[in-house]
Amino acid sequence: MATFVFTWNPDRYPDLLDMWRDELETLRAGGTPSESWATHSTAVTAGDRAFLLRQGAEPRGIIACGRVASEPYVAQHFRRPSPGREDHEAGAATIERPPHFVDVEWDTAVDLATPLPTAVLLERVPEAPWNRMFYSGYRISEEAGDAVQSLWRDFLGPASRATGAEAEESEGEAAAAGEAEAEGGRAAAGQEAAPPTAPAPNRPAVPLPARRLLRTFAFDPMSTRLSGRFLVVDVPFERDLQPGPQGSLVVVVDYDPARRRWYEPLDLNDPAVLAQDGLRPVENDPRAHQQVVYAVTMSVVERFERFLGRRFRWRGTARLRLVPHAFEGRNAYFDPARGAVLFGYYPADRRDPGANLPGQMIFTCLSSDIIAHEVTHAIIHRLRKYFMEATNPDVYAWHEAFADLVALFQHFVHRDVVVEAVSTSSANLRRSTGLLELAQEFGRSTGRGAALRSAIGTEPDPKRFLMTTEPHARGAMFVAAVFDAFLEDHQRAIADLLRIATGGTGVLPAGRISPDLVGRVADEAVTSADRLLGMTVRAFDYLPVVDVTFGDVVRAIVTADRKLYPDDAINLRATLVECMRRRGIHPDRVTSLAEEALMWPGPSTPLSLTRTREPVDLSAFVLTATMNLDPSGSAGVEGRRVFAQVTDWARHHALEIGLHPGMPIQLAGLHVAYRQTQDRQPLPEIVVQLVQRRRDLEDQGLDENLRTVHRAGTVLIAAVDGTVEYVIAKPLPLTPDVLATLPPGHAAHTHHEAGERRLRSLRQWLDGLEAADALSPWTLQPAAARIDFAAIHQSTEEALP
Repeated sequence: MATFVFTWNPDRYPDLLDMWRDELETLRAGGTPSESWATHSTAVTAGDRAFLLRQGAEPRGIIACGRVASEPYVAQHFRRPSPGREDHEAGAATIERPPHFVDVEWDTAVDLATPLPTAVLLERVPEAPWNRMFYSGYRISEEAGDAVQSLWRDFLGPASRATGAEAEESEGEAAAAGEAEAEGGRAAAGQEAAPPTAPAPNRPAVPLPARRLLRTFAFDPMSTRLSGRFLVVDVPFERDLQPGPQGSLVVVVDYDPARRRWYEPLDLNDPAVLAQDGLRPVENDPRAHQQVVYAVTMSVVERFERFLGRRFRWRGTARLRLVPHAFEGRNAYFDPARGAVLFGYYPADRRDPGANLPGQMIFTCLSSDIIAHEVTHAIIHRLRKYFMEATNPDVYAWHEAFADLVALFQHFVHRDVVVEAVSTSSANLRRSTGLLELAQEFGRSTGRGAALRSAIGTEPDPKRFLMTTEPHARGAMFVAAVFDAFLEDHQRAIADLLRIATGGTGVLPAGRISPDLVGRVADEAVTSADRLLGMTVRAFDYLPVVDVTFGDVVRAIVTADRKLYPDDAINLRATLVECMRRRGIHPDRVTSLAEEALMWPGPSTPLSLTRTREPVDLSAFVLTATMNLDPSGSAGVEGRRVFAQVTDWARHHALEIGLHPGMPIQLAGLHVAYRQTQDRQPLPEIVVQLVQRRRDLEDQGLDENLRTVHRAGTVLIAAVDGTVEYVIAKPLPLTPDVLATLPPGHAAHTHHEAGERRLRSLRQWLDGLEAADALSPWTLQPAAARIDFAAIHQSTEEALP
């Protein structure tokens, strides 16, 4: 039995709305409605399974399931689209309408307003092109059809979800019927219907709030139970937030495949929910789980926007999917193929569950640390998607380190938590038990006896970093170095407060310190944490586009921060560099650790995006960025024109920027960032990401799909007038014919030498992976291609995140 998907866009074919209402009424009455539907495929036959997919504006998704009741036949298309409407999604090709039709009998259907969402179909049945079905009668595989059938059955659930014979009226229809009945009653009694009430004069409309307050655990259910504290997260108020929650950036999809169950979506705009800062977080209400993942995710994204100096968007119109109950297991991870963060749940260890019951169900989606960590992985992938390719031991280690940093510094968003940590540690945060620990409930519930990871507790040892390759452990050393710098900076910032409080000794007496001093010390901690996280996040624009190392990260932090704070009056950059050095983290091939040596180099010869024979017209692009702070998410005509110009510019200047002339160059990113400098003035910068695949350097004995991809890449940092200020290149060697044409002293010679060193290092790393991988003798797939977050988390006792 084959499966076909028939499509309908109600905006384009509104004349079918009456027909659809009739078919729903037939279903409610116990009948089987039948209607003819256009089909592009003539392979459809009577008895095949049929689904009806609503397209166009949201809500989109499957609204009916049934069977094909006839063979294809030719008939005149009697339906006419509404004038001015496009055929399908914006930018889709127009398909000539087929003349073939089949009769379809629908067994079950739902209201147009409540389809089985396309987001769920993309998540659970990704092999079917749900956003790219450009004609009706699209055949999907038998496996996909079975999966959709199962989803549909689970989606309908109780009768109230379906509009079949036993279904009740939708809330909207019931309300409309009630209003009509009331109006009819008034008319029958000879009364005129009351006119709509006009707004009272001089009574201004109440504006919507700018912020939304939502409660979460602190920072997981176990910690909240032991402390009695809940946290309140302050996030932007999305006026069009739909139940789920489903917003402009994230969509919570709460389907539990292990139990084959949909959970009721949370409506954060419900008056009862709004009135109490969201639901009270509890472990046994899936709606509370949805609230926690949404709140923490939006808080993390907003901090990135502030530090990056631009609005954050996923690619195109995509939204990040959050699946609170994705599977049963001790894990949670970001899946780039699905564009989703998947959270697991598991029974606590029966021998050593920590402060939990043996076998108690633990939900990773209720840990703010785990949510922040995994969402950060998704954000990294948006900013630098090629950091998913393991080309050296630091690539995935940086992913893990940065995600840990964001999760740990997220603690400092909650001032009351910091105040308590300062009070209980007598202003020495190094002695704080919870503030600098990550995922306490997860660590203790899995038998570790402690939090999953801690930012403190290990002594600096440069040799340990050189010998460690496991991503979590290697990344933890970078995190420890950052928090070494944080603690040193914090102690320096509060030194004068301690001297004032102690009469000049700086040594606090035993016992609790005064609340006033606690508050001031806590404020300094929040400020230091914010500054260090901002330094690290801003550095992302200054990182290479491929093959990142921790040495690159150090250089990016120094370069980006010096651009804003040239004086470094509080000596924070120098402190951070020194803490990195103590743990063996520093760039290769620099002459010293002085800032001048660590900063990325400018171009060897002056380069400009605008003053050249192939100029880029940046004016409209910068204006768009100024107006909406996000030209890259939906570029529009002007954006696409600038993208083409930048790509053309890169082809003409390939040798100067570390790329190979004559080979395709991909523009991986282009945006304008607005940062605030030391004197509080805005500093706009243009960031260009260029990538080039070098197939000529890959293993020619393997099929192209089995090769380890070799990429060169360059990031350009330019002023708004087009002047290129920094060239951050990860080159690969030039071919001999190009090398032979270069004049002495050309910048390309330097890039070529760096490319040779990088290629040798890359091949040594890949050979080492193959030698250490037990599966290598049994498969042609490279070991590097089998590395992903799910594998990393499951292959170590660290497990998560």
